[in-house]
Amino acid sequence: MHDIIGSVGRRTMEASVQAEAIVPQPLPERLYLLDVLRGLASLMVVVWHYNHFFYVAPGMLQPGFVREMQPFYSVLFLGYEYGELAVQLFFALSGFVFFFQYAEAIRTESISAGKFFILRFSRLYPLHLATLLVVALGQAISRAIDGQTIVYLCNDWLSFGLNLLLITEWLPAGSRCLSFNGPVWSVSVEIYLYMIFFLVARRLPQRWRGQTMITGLIIALSVGVDKTIGPLQLGEPIFCFFSGGLAYLLWSRFCPSRVGRNASIALALGALVVSSLMCWRNGPDSYLLGVVAYPSAILLLAALQSVRQELGRGLRLVGDITYSTYLLHFPIQLGLILLVKSKIAVIDFMNPIVFLLFFGLVLAASIPTYYRFERPMQRLCRRWLLPQDGGKDGSKPVTQLRPQSG
Repeated sequence: MHDIIGSVGRRTMEASVQAEAIVPQPLPERLYLLDVLRGLASLMVVVWHYNHFFYVAPGMLQPGFVREMQPFYSVLFLGYEYGELAVQLFFALSGFVFFFQYAEAIRTESISAGKFFILRFSRLYPLHLATLLVVALGQAISRAIDGQTIVYLCNDWLSFGLNLLLITEWLPAGSRCLSFNGPVWSVSVEIYLYMIFFLVARRLPQRWRGQTMITGLIIALSVGVDKTIGPLQLGEPIFCFFSGGLAYLLWSRFCPSRVGRNASIALALGALVVSSLMCWRNGPDSYLLGVVAYPSAILLLAALQSVRQELGRGLRLVGDITYSTYLLHFPIQLGLILLVKSKIAVIDFMNPIVFLLFFGLVLAASIPTYYRFERPMQRLCRRWLLPQDGGKDGSKPVTQLRPQSG
């Protein structure tokens, strides 16, 4: 009798384990690990831009400047040497997040183009406008002191107008020039990526296979454009963005089940290790990073989030303040350089303590900016521009963002 009961119990347990491996489980509603990754990418850009303190004229570093002499170089060398490549990661993360939040709502016409624009406008524009005005004032003060602007050369009225419209990167390659709050160039790129995404998402087929094929085709075409015509904004940003979208499609299809999660983790980890080793050996490659390494890292973290849905929750602030950190670090640099330029203060930017104080200042400013400016302005814009929705986001709940099988 006991043997019969034990045999039944074992079979029941085995059936339960098999069901857990096959039956879809709810995907997480928030991807905290991707928030952390986005925050770290933003800090990489801040490290990359630390050399702004050593410019003696717009676009000109001081004679004899050695990158390796900057504070904590041995620890932060990846940021000092390759921090600019973190922008590709931003594009890939945006692709994953936008497919995650908006693709199905746009495909089914649950959200209009106007509403989608307002949602993005309310998220990005208020802080951009505030920092643009602060930097414009700072550059005017710099010009009054010695006739020169700081770091960025193109700070005329035309550039101001382009920045005001967030279209600085929509110009032909020979006409583009970094200006005012220089890092905002990537936000300008994101704007037209959103436009392309909306048009693509509206035409996506219902079935997962069709969505995957179209996304893969866009990646291939944009890589081809980049390889044949040269580095255009229709190349690298697009294949990074849609590679992130492809990572989402793989995650949403395979990670609800335990077998799929395990396979995704193994596949993503393998691709990430191999591509990273190739970049380490041969130098960074934009195609390898944008199409393989970054999407693999995103898929890996998303799959791990599916295993433990609260993983990284305690670090979500790192992701929350990403946009503030990204847009505030140059205005803060500008203010410190003006203190030196006007002879109000003497600051040794090679001093490690100064480096720590600068980073502390950026973070200390970013946290209240996020809570006291970004979020309130976002709510205000949405209440004003979307009164019929009470200012709510138009994306569908996560549980409805499942592409159809097939």
